[in-house]
Amino acid sequence: MKYMQKNGFFAFCVGLCGLLLGLTGCASVKNVMKKTSSAFSGVLKQSAPKNRRQNVKKRSGKKAQELAKIFPREIEAQYLARLDENRQVVPIIDSPNWDNSRYYAIRPEARKVRDPNFDSLAYAVDLDAGTVEILDVAYETEPFTGTVIVKHPNSEQQRLVAYVNRGIMVETGSLWDSNGTKQLRNVYDENGTLRESCNFDVNGTLSLCRIYDENGTQDEVRNYRENGALRLSSFYDENGSVKEDIAYYSRGIVSRRRTYKEDGSIDDTQFFDEKGKRDIRKEGSILVSDVRIKIVRLNLYPNPTQDNVPQIFDQRELDKEIPGDPSTFAFAFTGKVLEFYGAEYKIKKRQEEIKNGVHDGKSIWWHSNGKKRFEAEYVKGVPQGRTAWYREDGSMEYEGDWQDNKLVRATTWDASDQETGQVLDGTGELIYLHSNGGKRLKETYTDGDLTETEWWDEQGNQVESVDPARYIPLIPRIP
Repeated sequence: MKYMQKNGFFAFCVGLCGLLLGLTGCASVKNVMKKTSSAFSGVLKQSAPKNRRQNVKKRSGKKAQELAKIFPREIEAQYLARLDENRQVVPIIDSPNWDNSRYYAIRPEARKVRDPNFDSLAYAVDLDAGTVEILDVAYETEPFTGTVIVKHPNSEQQRLVAYVNRGIMVETGSLWDSNGTKQLRNVYDENGTLRESCNFDVNGTLSLCRIYDENGTQDEVRNYRENGALRLSSFYDENGSVKEDIAYYSRGIVSRRRTYKEDGSIDDTQFFDEKGKRDIRKEGSILVSDVRIKIVRLNLYPNPTQDNVPQIFDQRELDKEIPGDPSTFAFAFTGKVLEFYGAEYKIKKRQEEIKNGVHDGKSIWWHSNGKKRFEAEYVKGVPQGRTAWYREDGSMEYEGDWQDNKLVRATTWDASDQETGQVLDGTGELIYLHSNGGKRLKETYTDGDLTETEWWDEQGNQVESVDPARYIPLIPRIP
């Protein structure tokens, strides 16, 4: 009977397997029993309320004192079990009935054989088989509410403290080693869902936390420095893949933010200085204000007009050039050119990929509300493939397809998604409209080349010249 008291109630241990095994998993009740049976040995010893409060205060401080008042009843884990709707013990966490089961405590008069009020009818003993079965009448009628403890072997030192409300694990569950150093802390919501699980190092300093959403799905992992300061946060999508991570300086200021694509590759990386300001250059980028267009002769053609090419340079690099000193020669820029709305570098206005001084890769512009304004692919300075323009509400105004710097096909639409122009096989007209519905720009293409443009103001008057900022340019150029 004593053996059954020691080992017959390990369902609670399974419920706290993350705490007891350091989040290594719970393959079976047998494994949990093997690792923790010594910690669950002995009988329940009632502590004086004053001593218990002092012990809790020493370990967890004010929060533990508050919880001790909310959950004044205290019991050792060996006297708890998970019961399903039929009041049958659910022994393993992988059981299909686990989620619908609750923690129940064994009645005091059914715990100790030598107790004068011991209820022997709570057990069915088979002397021939040498077995003892715990009957459902051994458990209290109502699910357990109170504080659950596990003590270290042959010690009054607590190894684990958790809180249960109406049979559901809530609030926190903490695990300490034999020296009183915290090893693990779990936090549960009022529904019993694990919301946070944190590990501590050998010195009891916070080292790792896993954060879960209301469905129990991991959505963040936080890594900490040796002094307990946050070092890195990784955020996960619904499929369990990292979608973003943020690194921090020792004082808690963000040092790097990185986002990932669905295939796990890096989408974008941002760096910050210790004052929280974006370090654009560390990202391999420069601002539009740092760009200088320089006419470069390639010495490839005898015709100077054909041989001269405008290329994009970093103005600061050009400023370092010393005439006659080849070691200071500035190379055309390779990287990203960025522009932002505002001086805080938070809302992008455009991002253009440059290689050897010309557009090569993706170019994307945004409206101030964060919606895309323009996107295109470039190869060695000319558009190649799909290009598109969007209005502030996200509706498409233009979509085209380019091949070898010639427009193959394109369509323009009004705000009601009605076609206003079309180019097929390189020939046709595209018409762009003002917000009031009047014509703004007409482009005529022949054999893929732009052959004529016409502009109108918002009053419908045709004009000879226009403000480029108010009209869609053919190919976005960095000023």
